[in-house]
Order: sequence, then structure tokens, then C-alpha cells
Amino acid sequence: VYTRDFEPVAERPFSHSYENSLLSVWQGKELIHRFITEHQQGKRVPLCINPQSAAFKTFIRSTAWHSSKVSRKEER
Repeated sequence: VYTRDFEPVAERPFSHSYENSLLSVWQGKELIHRFITEHQQGKRVPLCINPQSAAFKTFIRSTAWHSSKVSRKEER
């Protein structure tokens, strides 16, 4: 078990202000990548994707997944 409190109370209200500076999908990908790498350096619970979850299976079938595969090929 990684945590005892699965729904902790937020220390401060969530702000959507970061979205105002996002002008492209590429910027969104960079923001997510930076977030993941910064959180991997601390002593936090690692970000894990559960391939057995229904949400994962839906994501794999989605156009978002296929679009990301295409964009990775274009970046090469």
C-alpha cells in the first residue's frame, strides 16, 4: 500500500491558470513530461499506468493514443 489516504484534502485550491499559456499540443506534451520527470526525482509515489484498468483499455482504443504514435514517428 502506497498511501493510507486515497482522497487527501488539497493544501490549496487548484488553479487552471497554466492553461492560458498552452498554445499547442507540443507545449502540453512538454508540460506533462516536465511534471513527470520532476516528480520522479523526489520521494513521491511513482506515476504508474495500470494496463489492466478499463480506462487504459479505452485510452489505447482512442484516437488520442493513435495520434501520439503518429506524432512520435514525425519527431524522428
